[in-house]
Amino acid sequence: MFEVSEKSIIMVDTQDWKDELLSDVYIPAFGGNLDTDTTSPIGVLLNADAAMGTRIQAALGELANCYNPFSAQGTLLTKIGNAYGYIRRTDSPAHASVVFSGSSGLIVPAGFVLQDNDGNEWTTDVDTTIGTYVPATCSVKGTKIPPNFINTLVSTLVGVDSVSQPSAGVNGYEEESDEEMSARMVATGYSGRGRGTLGAIAAAISNVSGVYGISYYENDTSDPITWRGKTLARNSIYLCVAGGDNTEICEAIAKTKTNGCSTNGSVDINFVDPENTNYIYTYKIDRPQFQNIYVQLVSKNGVDLTDSLPLFKDALNNSQQVNAFPLGSEISSVDIINRIPKDLTDLGVVACNISTDGLTWVKTISTNADILLQIPEENITIVEDGS
Repeated sequence: MFEVSEKSIIMVDTQDWKDELLSDVYIPAFGGNLDTDTTSPIGVLLNADAAMGTRIQAALGELANCYNPFSAQGTLLTKIGNAYGYIRRTDSPAHASVVFSGSSGLIVPAGFVLQDNDGNEWTTDVDTTIGTYVPATCSVKGTKIPPNFINTLVSTLVGVDSVSQPSAGVNGYEEESDEEMSARMVATGYSGRGRGTLGAIAAAISNVSGVYGISYYENDTSDPITWRGKTLARNSIYLCVAGGDNTEICEAIAKTKTNGCSTNGSVDINFVDPENTNYIYTYKIDRPQFQNIYVQLVSKNGVDLTDSLPLFKDALNNSQQVNAFPLGSEISSVDIINRIPKDLTDLGVVACNISTDGLTWVKTISTNADILLQIPEENITIVEDGS
């Protein structure tokens, strides 16, 4: 009478319970051709027995689900995470990607200060050039970061004229939600207690405050390989990390990676061992590059959803604020549709197309390992099927 879903959540089927009672208990005891109408004596007894059995089974199922990371909540999920080597992250900053306009080729140094519409200050994480997207971080928690929220220069530099933020950012939080904690446990294979494995390294990095995306791979061969546009040295690992402090990420790697395995990437990160200050751990990682994509929603023939476009834009913006696209992965039109509430798609959306240039429309986009996709709201459109 239990059912297990694809996420291992145990559920109770009341009808199955009732059917088994009838076939295994009532018919052998009272004979066939029973009147099971809900108003008959047999029907009343059968329904009462089924209801009691269902309640017992439901209670057992709920108890089992309390220890399932897909369904556990609150303190129980925290304890399950701790058992697997995960901590519930706290004090995570907000993240957004911004782009400067001004003198072509000008380098804008890391730490450039910006301001959003609420007066909160943001700083860029790395050096960038005019016209190239760069990550920016804000310590204020709980503020939603819709598109065009960050648009004021605080720092000054000759040649920097303005700043814009076309895509929604990722909200900061005081404490990681159940959904976020469960998702990263699943994504890193419950490997938080391990050491030396790629999953254990990724799990340790995922525990670092502010990390909101990881792309990783291992080359366990004796020759260099290419994976998602990146060349990996022999017997090495590749890590691209979105968010998080370089030193804390390096410490997480140092505590889980074994010797003899090199790293790949364009950014050197360092960590000084507090027990031996003469020893400095140095690893290579990549930081994400941002790429805008286009979304074309398709409505039923004869259904004009133009007036509803702002609702669809808000839905996708809100989705990106809560859950950034997976770093360095393949996404499909189905992934986009799944980010839109069903009550909106039920208005008449029958398909979705995606594109990297707004000209050639496809159902799937594959990216290099260091690419973080984002959707500026002006890149979201709706067309009628057949138009």
